[in-house]
Amino acid sequence: MLNGRKIDKTKLPPLLQRYSDYLEIRRSPKTVQGRLYAISDLNEFMNKEREKSIDQLNRADIEAYIAKFIHRKEAGDIGQRTVKFAATNVKMFAKWLVKEEMLSSQEFFKINEDLSDLRGEKGEDNRTALSEAEEKEAFRKLPDVFYVFVMWLGVNFGPRLQEMCHARISHVDLNGKRRLLKIELSKGHDAKTRYIPISPRQAQEFMKWLNFRNALNLKHDFLLYNPIDPSKPLTEYSLGWIFQKMTKITGIHLYCHRLRYTYAVKLWKHHVDLWIISQALGHEKIETTVKYLKIRQEDYFDNYEKMTKGMF
Repeated sequence: MLNGRKIDKTKLPPLLQRYSDYLEIRRSPKTVQGRLYAISDLNEFMNKEREKSIDQLNRADIEAYIAKFIHRKEAGDIGQRTVKFAATNVKMFAKWLVKEEMLSSQEFFKINEDLSDLRGEKGEDNRTALSEAEEKEAFRKLPDVFYVFVMWLGVNFGPRLQEMCHARISHVDLNGKRRLLKIELSKGHDAKTRYIPISPRQAQEFMKWLNFRNALNLKHDFLLYNPIDPSKPLTEYSLGWIFQKMTKITGIHLYCHRLRYTYAVKLWKHHVDLWIISQALGHEKIETTVKYLKIRQEDYFDNYEKMTKGMF
């Protein structure tokens, strides 16, 4: 691996320089670096283990590359998130190769089918919320304030991994006319922002955390910090590792999006309008929200009857 160093695109082969130019038009610098990191690792694999250049990439090469990650996952060296990261970036690169007419659409379809399995898009659907019992058990077993707050933030506001890492103290408004939590998502060159109301009980929990955090006298203003070195803000990679540790501690499968699903299901069970849930999650399409909730026909009828009681 490349040990996380910044990728100098001028040192990449011509094909990857073109790919970098393509990404820079559409993605943020941070996203471009992440994509180049993954594809540079693939390039290194092609040169050393496949003994050919990356512009000769085919389905067998991709299978061999991903198999390396699967082996490391089974050995316990990495988690599913790392495998998914590699598979996702290979898929994006292969899709670009089709656009450049260096890979056939038929071959890409086969590659995409293979990678969908690895990325968790087929087979068992992992989009499941925590049950009430699981949530209580996880809170009970988590060892300290930091882990408890990460869990609490996830099931109370449903931020994505990136949003959780980028949250700042200034995003928590407890003194305005309406208490609000500002959640930002960096998407390419645009930043998408949404606001979620904070209840009085939630405001109390925020105050407890802010008082605890302020006592650490940290120089940065991020809401979360790196527990290994609190002087540094939390990265997405570090937070992914923290969720793995939380899973081992509690014996309950915890990851950021599972807390996000739990938040969505809680709103639905309390008969919050589907459109409002979609807005709170920052979804562009309400269909995405429906997939999160896995709405059964019985739940739909139950919500409809309670929301329309006395209306007709």
